[in-house]
Amino acid sequence: GPVLSSSGRPLRDEMPLRTDGRFVVGKSGERVKLACVNWYGAHSDTFAVGGLEKQPLSSIVATIAELGFNCVRLPYSTEAQLYNPVVEARFVRSNPDFAGKRFYDVFDAVVEELTGAGLMVIPNNQNHKAGWCCYYLQDEGLWYVPGYTSEMWIDGLVNMTRRYRGNPLVVGMDLRNEVHDYKGLVLTWGSGDPKSDWALAATEAGNAVLAENPSMLIVVNGLCFGNDLRAVRHHPIKLSVNHRVIYEAHNYLEFNFWQAFSEVVFSWAKMRLITGLVFVVPVLTLAFLGATWRLLGHPKPPRRTLSTTSGFWLFAYALLATAGCVAADWALRGLPGCGYWANRDVRPAMFSCIATACTSLLFALWVACLFRLTPCSRRTPWLWRCHRAVGLIERRDSERAEPVGDTTSEDSDDDEEDDGGGDVLATLPSHHTGFHPWKGFKAELDESRSGGRPQDHAQRPGEAAS
Repeated sequence: GPVLSSSGRPLRDEMPLRTDGRFVVGKSGERVKLACVNWYGAHSDTFAVGGLEKQPLSSIVATIAELGFNCVRLPYSTEAQLYNPVVEARFVRSNPDFAGKRFYDVFDAVVEELTGAGLMVIPNNQNHKAGWCCYYLQDEGLWYVPGYTSEMWIDGLVNMTRRYRGNPLVVGMDLRNEVHDYKGLVLTWGSGDPKSDWALAATEAGNAVLAENPSMLIVVNGLCFGNDLRAVRHHPIKLSVNHRVIYEAHNYLEFNFWQAFSEVVFSWAKMRLITGLVFVVPVLTLAFLGATWRLLGHPKPPRRTLSTTSGFWLFAYALLATAGCVAADWALRGLPGCGYWANRDVRPAMFSCIATACTSLLFALWVACLFRLTPCSRRTPWLWRCHRAVGLIERRDSERAEPVGDTTSEDSDDDEEDDGGGDVLATLPSHHTGFHPWKGFKAELDESRSGGRPQDHAQRPGEAAS
């Protein structure tokens, strides 16, 4: 049966389509969701859609409908459109009627078969020169290349629109596939430069298509291989006919980044080795730390130690992330394809990592310096609060609190005196004076095992408290 819209009506009855906010709607105002499949091949040097050498055209179209699609994106090349070359018989072996036919004969038959089954069709200008697409070193990332000017591109779009104007299920025109930077040219959006402004070129081409058929939807691909559409928020495309623009995004971000990275920084073989090391080293480190922790008797380090250690670890990871961002920024700026993405994403991420590294390092050093501070009293409440917040001090129990001026000889040796009056609320253990990380950590363990007082304060054999 015919392909139906969400309202249950045949798609043909909903034509023409238009946009309404973020939705595409039909004549009835009901949403028509474009569930499209891309039928690869006609833009290549075979000049025919893929699969015609394996299956009859009608069988492929029936399969598309059975799989739940209601729309087909049909890429083509400007070369095929202009020269209408003959399609070799080996590329249409399962469709003998197409043997010796030309590009338009086969393309027209495909469009007719698809729309006859109730499927919508959106032609797409994939590339100018017939062949594989797309790669960041190809000039096909622009809408003009040597031998094919911007005017030829727009004329081709208009001619394709005119050719299928009488078929209402040819619902839109996809202006260009995956535009991207090329060599030293970084594409822009809204700059007004005719050489780099993709939004300007798309507006001109879209208006030309709408002048031929005002009912067409205009599909506009994002920058950086279709990955980036953020500029639309501040500079949307406005055409001569309202409610006609559809923005198209391609999710190739990770592929493009790692492809560029592997060709400029490391090969895939080296990348696999480095990835393995990056995985193994943290696992071995965690295993060593776990074994050490068990050997020490499962100690629970105080907050002051955790604060310092966490700060230094965060600094190390932020520094590593900064190095990665610098490498990514350098790689992307040295290659065509995503310079705009590097400006908008990688550089801010790099600055964020630098800020995180600096902040964590300063925090760790601040806590480490506080280890050396000794008494704090009611006369310096701000310092007491800071000390207690990071775990440097704890309020002593009433039975352990000792009045100022009535201290043991060991306490007086540590020079832990009140700085001008007031009861001392808390003091640091004596081993924190001239703090040494290894000795300090051992002293902390001894303190925790001896019931809360450091061994330095324990009564020595043969001595009596003064």
